[in-house]
Amino acid sequence: MTKKHFIALAKALRAQKPASGWSPNKHVQWNLDVAAVADVCQQFNPAFSRLTFYDAAGVGDTSNVGHSPTEHSDLFGKDAH
Repeated sequence: MTKKHFIALAKALRAQKPASGWSPNKHVQWNLDVAAVADVCQQFNPAFSRLTFYDAAGVGDTSNVGHSPTEHSDLFGKDAH
């Protein structure tokens, strides 16, 4: 996978991001989906930048971005486990 693939995936995820008034569960699930896609991208390209991808996808606060949602539940919500 290359940068153009990462950009396309990030744009698609950003387009599906739940609005602020939606259920918190929708937000948690969307963040988990973003993390799952990022995991696959990283498997196929060791130069993949999770932080850049999260930013492009619209995750928001990426100051605690880790390698999985269970490592940084504050980013993904308390129900992410």
